[in-house]
Amino acid sequence: MRFSWLAPTYHHIARAYAQGLGHHALLFTGDAGVGVAALVQKVMALLACAAPQNDEPCGHCRHCQLWQKGNYPDYSSLAPIDDKDISVEQVRLVTEKLTQHAQYGTKIILVQNAERLTEAAANALLKTLEEPRPNTYFLLHTQQKGQLLPTIASRCQHWAVNAPNADVALQWLKNEWAAQNRPALPDDVFLNALRQNFHQPLTALAFLENNKKESRLLFLRQFWRFFQYCSPMELLPFFAKEDSTELDEQLNWLDAFFADALKSKLGIRTTWQGADLAKGVVQFANALPLDNLLAGQALLRSLRSDLRQAGINTELMLTACLTQLITGVFSTSNRNN
Repeated sequence: MRFSWLAPTYHHIARAYAQGLGHHALLFTGDAGVGVAALVQKVMALLACAAPQNDEPCGHCRHCQLWQKGNYPDYSSLAPIDDKDISVEQVRLVTEKLTQHAQYGTKIILVQNAERLTEAAANALLKTLEEPRPNTYFLLHTQQKGQLLPTIASRCQHWAVNAPNADVALQWLKNEWAAQNRPALPDDVFLNALRQNFHQPLTALAFLENNKKESRLLFLRQFWRFFQYCSPMELLPFFAKEDSTELDEQLNWLDAFFADALKSKLGIRTTWQGADLAKGVVQFANALPLDNLLAGQALLRSLRSDLRQAGINTELMLTACLTQLITGVFSTSNRNN
């Protein structure tokens, strides 16, 4: 596999299916930056194959050829459309298709962003999961298992996909960078990219490819102005309100800044994600009580979770969070002398 750290999980799943012990519903949890999507795609390709060999799809049978071209007829997917939650109508269309005769024997259903199932959609899907049909497999993916209906999760075999260890992540990142014929970089640059992106290799690679280092520094400098002047307008215009991926990245940067400040407050000098901003982190930590740092981080994490819901007013929620940071965390009365 391109992502070597996923190989043990993949082979565990593949061998279970080879032995006739594979589960009809797999739930994958993990951030996009660790390669979960690639793992899910590999498992689906295996399930579609008519004659797997050594835990791998053969790549030559008619099933594999159709899968590789994106034309496998017994594949269905459920995902948010136009950023709207997955509806019960979408689920019913898929379940209706499941009652039809399979053209190639194995039916595969992918549920992306499974936490975005409406309650009615989740209940409709639950009925299908509770009464599995022969040769029918569901693969669900979510980054927020806590928001998934517990009864859905309980009907699935759970596979948590975590970031690889530091050495594996570093070597992969260096290899990918070199494979693109890019100028050599010192290890510290790669290590900083990994630290600043929660040790997620794919996210770290995109961070380097898109020169996000400067974007991050500019955004956090603006956050410092917001902290100093306690005015939402010092930071609000700099959020990527129209790009949910970039906005989530910006919130990750703020989360990491608060996390480092908490470590500084507790006297922990290692595993900082933003070691390049150590001076500012220490100043920030010294200016606020521990409880305020914890409250600020909780506000940001709640905001990030809320912003992933459908039908929300992004600017209004950002403004409300910044106002709460000012009044409840940054106000003069809350600062250390």
